[in-house]
Amino acid sequence: MILGFDIGNSRTSVGIFSQLGVVPEKRFHYPTEKKFLIKKTISFIKEEIKGYQIKEAIFSCSVPELAPFYKKILISSFRLKTLEISAKLKLNLKINYQNPKKLGVDRLVNAVACLNEYQGNFLIIDLGTATTFCLVLADGSFEGGLILPGIKTSLDSLFYNASHLPKIKVTKPKEMIAKDSKGSIEAGLFYGQVSLIEGLIAKIEKKSKKKLQVVLTGGFAEFIGENLNRSVIIDPFLTLKGIKYIYDLNKVH
Repeated sequence: MILGFDIGNSRTSVGIFSQLGVVPEKRFHYPTEKKFLIKKTISFIKEEIKGYQIKEAIFSCSVPELAPFYKKILISSFRLKTLEISAKLKLNLKINYQNPKKLGVDRLVNAVACLNEYQGNFLIIDLGTATTFCLVLADGSFEGGLILPGIKTSLDSLFYNASHLPKIKVTKPKEMIAKDSKGSIEAGLFYGQVSLIEGLIAKIEKKSKKKLQVVLTGGFAEFIGENLNRSVIIDPFLTLKGIKYIYDLNKVH
């Protein structure tokens, strides 16, 4: 079995894979912890993987300072052959980016997954701590994209910088034109995000002069995807699938 990690800024997702499949047999999550809290995380992971015969690990890390630490603990604490995902690996991608080493590995992983799972030209939208847009062409070219604050990040920033605002949950409001502050924030966040994403999709299609298949992943993918004015693919497993595809291209044994 293979242990795959997607280490994000806010949350780490872990998949336990068989040698043959790309969808994890088991998936679990935990908050991404800094180094001084990692002992608790190690104990949690060990409990979750109990009963699985895991020999190897592969990880994608969007928090650069944690990457060497994860590599060390996977080798020393878990005694696993370990591979860190980077632009240096075999990815079967043509990366048209000014400096591929500066490209977030989560974006590379999603691109690899799409090229293996689907057909056509893609716009991949990952709705996490940041919202990222990545344009990937059918010939395997990663053409770049956009990065903007994620939904929860935008909401947290609003409450941090403005006084006396009511706390809300991210939800679809019943009314677009609200009659109170709470409803106004809910409506602004929801309809603002939907309109932003629809608008950027349209502008990117116009700029690229291509009809794009839109693939959504990340924590808010289903919430947003169900309310867009066009057909999209919602794939909550996209990043973990990409990690397994990259493992298959670069087996550590």
